[in-house]
Amino acid sequence: MSPQQPPTSTSVSSSSPPQQPNLLKVAKERMDAVVLMLTAMFLGGLFLLSGVALDIGLIIFFAIVLGGILFYIRLFQIGFLGNALRVQSGKHAHLLEMVNEISATLAMPTVDVFITQDPYLNAFAVGYHHPYTIVLHSATVDELTPDELKAVLVHEMGHIKYKHTIITAYTQPMSVLVPVLGPIVAWSFGFWSRRAELTCDRLATAYVGSPHTVASALMKNHVGSKFAAYLTEEGVYQQDVYSKGAMRQLSQSLSTHPFLVTRVREVMEFAKRSGIVQ
Repeated sequence: MSPQQPPTSTSVSSSSPPQQPNLLKVAKERMDAVVLMLTAMFLGGLFLLSGVALDIGLIIFFAIVLGGILFYIRLFQIGFLGNALRVQSGKHAHLLEMVNEISATLAMPTVDVFITQDPYLNAFAVGYHHPYTIVLHSATVDELTPDELKAVLVHEMGHIKYKHTIITAYTQPMSVLVPVLGPIVAWSFGFWSRRAELTCDRLATAYVGSPHTVASALMKNHVGSKFAAYLTEEGVYQQDVYSKGAMRQLSQSLSTHPFLVTRVREVMEFAKRSGIVQ
């Protein structure tokens, strides 16, 4: 997820967790793995042609850099333990209950969830090994409804469950440090990264059982909860139609996340295909 309506109640929604043994399979598409594999093959061939993969010195250098980045990720996670609010028992027991419910339903280990002071609606997951970390901006907790917040948490836990955070941890060094080829690496992995976001959107939709809840969370996240009231689903559809074309595809290919109009449309189409209605 990524960026306001007065603060809403943060009590846990009364809706029970979904009893769907195939929840993870329903949300995941075979093309996700295909795109990742094709990207890896393309980049592997590119490195071979450029001679980078044949340079032992560069291989050793990348190995050292990768180790440094993995170490930095751990430091980054520890930083939240020292500077942010860790969701646990007490006043935030309702959030902990929500987190534990999702973890149990998705059959995944416990995740450390932190709240950090930030006026922009956003949330992200990070980690390549247990313990994994999910960070919620304070505005996200304040301004989303309980069901919208649950959708955000499911989305971020999906990144962990599907091992997206692990893949990102290992590919990031190549996109930053490879001379000349770095931008090509980042652009190539963007095709998989955008699919990963849509996969987690589908998981959130299947979990909460409402595409409208997920769409609302996405719209608030992009324009702020205050102005999201003016951005209806119909308005998003109109913007989707108006922006179609080659220039839009090129523009979207430069982003790690799909456009808002793409995500809302995909969520609605997935809900129709899966028979998810509210």
